[in-house]
Amino acid sequence: MSADSCPSGTGDTVYLGLFANNTGTIKNLNVVGAISSSITNKKTYAAGLVAVNNGSVLDCSSNVEIKIDGKMISNVGGIAGLGQALTNCTNSGNVTSTNRKVRLGGLAGQGGGAISGCYVLNSTITLKNASADSEVGGFAAYSNANISDSGFVGTVDNQSTTSTYTGGLVAAVRGKDNPTISNTYLSVVLQAANADGKN
Repeated sequence: MSADSCPSGTGDTVYLGLFANNTGTIKNLNVVGAISSSITNKKTYAAGLVAVNNGSVLDCSSNVEIKIDGKMISNVGGIAGLGQALTNCTNSGNVTSTNRKVRLGGLAGQGGGAISGCYVLNSTITLKNASADSEVGGFAAYSNANISDSGFVGTVDNQSTTSTYTGGLVAAVRGKDNPTISNTYLSVVLQAANADGKN
């Protein structure tokens, strides 16, 4: 299946991906293609498969080259920009963002549900020109739920000179239920321009 994005959304938000919003179950899909955007005046959710996942994604893969350029808040990921439950999913596409305020991850920009059995393989995750407190991770930028039996193989390249958060696997893990990361694999080349910041 080929996914060459057509943006959807109204008002001050744009959604980029094969699906804009999922509230059910997406299963057994393989997505190949490219997504690029230079929409500078709208909040952006972008991913190879689903921009905002409020349901479940099972047994899916993405090899989508993603390049997002903007000035507003964004969540960008290989499978989901903003994600709930992700199970047995793989991303092998490169993901790049030059948004000012961004959560950028190889699998999910922001993970809001349990992630299990998922991998990012041979991908380069690149953050450019981000504002302070942006987050970039090889697997996910931010997660507030458990991550298990998953991994990242590739490069995380944070070229921003501001004080941003960088993680080989996840940049930030927070949540009232004390989320955990277990049984994960990491093989990463980690590059950070601002060695004195939060990288």
